Amino acid sequence: MSLFPSYQTPVKAFDLPQFESASRTFGHDSASPMSYQGEGYGYDTPARYQGPVFSDIGMGTYPTPPVYQAPAEPCNCIHCDAARKEIQAKYQQQTVVPYVVPETAPPQPVTLPDLALPDPQVSAEETTPQKKTKPSKMALRSGGSGKKSKAVPVQFSVTVQCRHKQGEYLSKFPVEAQEYVFVEGDRGEDVGRVLSCEQIDPANAPKTTGSVLRAAKTSEVDSFHSLSDEELSCVRTCQSMVENLHLPLIVHRAAFQYDRKKLTFFYEANDRVDFRALLHDLYQEYRCRIWMERLE
Repeated sequence: MSLFPSYQTPVKAFDLPQFESASRTFGHDSASPMSYQGEGYGYDTPARYQGPVFSDIGMGTYPTPPVYQAPAEPCNCIHCDAARKEIQAKYQQQTVVPYVVPETAPPQPVTLPDLALPDPQVSAEETTPQKKTKPSKMALRSGGSGKKSKAVPVQFSVTVQCRHKQGEYLSKFPVEAQEYVFVEGDRGEDVGRVLSCEQIDPANAPKTTGSVLRAAKTSEVDSFHSLSDEELSCVRTCQSMVENLHLPLIVHRAAFQYDRKKLTFFYEANDRVDFRALLHDLYQEYRCRIWMERLE
């Protein structure tokens, strides 16, 4: 008998077969709070648990840590066999099938057709086919070959007398003398009477004022002649403004553009005149472009 008592008294571990029978009944997760994964096995097995050992010295009791021991043989229960088979089936599904290169037929040699070399004595114009063009009906009627020719534009030089001046205009169509036509005006349109019309060469066309737009209608010609009464009243109004401003000039006549966008006054003066105040008053009265032209 030793002088000192043993500090730890071992307690016999619980029966392993009884623990394994409980694991089959309740499952491995609920059989014991501790489990051990044995080496080489893909499943959980219950661990051998050594019961608590109490100390003989001191106040109270102190449990010893558990001892882990791996099982000697794997579990052969129905659940573990099913788990092993499921894992083996997953690995069999993940097997990679090697790629087999399909066999292809060997390339066949390409045979080129026999190409005839051109004869150097024959010209290229004789070998290339020429496209045949059919002559038009008008060319056949006139006895020509049917080949199309570029149309030369025809132009006319027209002398037109407007209300305030006379000018040369270009026209693409012929007009008769004493006919009223629309021409390009100063930032608008004007109407005038044709004095003469001559056909000219487009390459040697003279310098003109503008172009003839179209022929005037009867109602438009009547409106053109009715401007004379308004022009007389414009002369009286302008002369009264000149006297109020004490300007040294005499207004003789006035001329409206047909679209009433421009009003020209013809005056006579011996010296240079400052028209700034007069032009301001005339614009406030007629609301159009005012042009002062001196008579020689």
